[in-house]
Amino acid sequence: MSKESTNSYIKGIVLIFFSFVILVTIGFNLYDKPIINNEAIREFKKANIVYATLPNVFTETLESTNFYKLPISLKDLVIKENEQYQINDFINNMNILPQDISYYYTLPEMNYYKLPGTYKIQITFKDKRNNVINKETNLVIEKEEVIEKKDNTKEEKKEVVVKKEQVVEKKEVKTVKKEPTLTIEERILNDSKKIEGYGRIYFNNLYSIALYEPRTTEEAQYYVDNKDSGSIIKYSNISFVADHANQGFDIIKKQNIGSYVYIKKVDYMGNIVIDKYVVREKMNGYNTRRQLLTNEGIDVRNTNYPLALYTCNTADGYHVTILLLDKAN
Repeated sequence: MSKESTNSYIKGIVLIFFSFVILVTIGFNLYDKPIINNEAIREFKKANIVYATLPNVFTETLESTNFYKLPISLKDLVIKENEQYQINDFINNMNILPQDISYYYTLPEMNYYKLPGTYKIQITFKDKRNNVINKETNLVIEKEEVIEKKDNTKEEKKEVVVKKEQVVEKKEVKTVKKEPTLTIEERILNDSKKIEGYGRIYFNNLYSIALYEPRTTEEAQYYVDNKDSGSIIKYSNISFVADHANQGFDIIKKQNIGSYVYIKKVDYMGNIVIDKYVVREKMNGYNTRRQLLTNEGIDVRNTNYPLALYTCNTADGYHVTILLLDKAN
């Protein structure tokens, strides 16, 4: 065999060897490469990314805490039958409880005790690793005592001698003009707080926050996190208003069926108008980040109410208080 033939033979063997290595490498890469579901991609592009997620009404931390080492303790609570209570009233060490610990009543009906008596309250604590402990305490509702006020003053009998010639002077009665009492709507119209964004939502004690319409979920969370602002999000025929409970929006927990809520805004003609709503339903529910559900699992969007207000009951933002409102006449 000639020298040139030998070199060509060696080059051919080397080329075959490297070709084999390349094919094996490509084969392994193809084997390890995940399969892309084109249908899933098409569905993702169809999704409404702007409002696919409800804003979290809490601050989430990345650290997970083993709270079994924390001195979590509950205290008995004694109230009168006309007083209200909240879950935080039972927890002794709220100031050292980490934000990544969620807590909630083990049974939903523990929110609603009203009649006099002693009730067992059980609160479940859970960390982000889903470690769970239950703590138990007592709620005592005392009957409100009605004290009758007795008038113990004795009337003194005075003998009045009237002479025929006596002229009885009539005392001039001074009338005090009372200032006219303003209605709640008039007080809201006279309120000096600026109307920005969508408008301002008011309650009967004149507590209010500005409402903004977010374009993205990030904007929605920004408005919720800021003080004196909340998000109003339109879903088909219903609007959701969300804000942090610890910024004052826990006022919705003090509203009852029949309470009025007002939204002050500027109409398209530039006039200030007030939309009046009435609370029709009050409940606890769940914020799944994509849906707002009642305790019965009903999507709030299917309740046929034009307005819903919600705020968190627990640090994880999952358990929420929900008000469903209708337009008032």
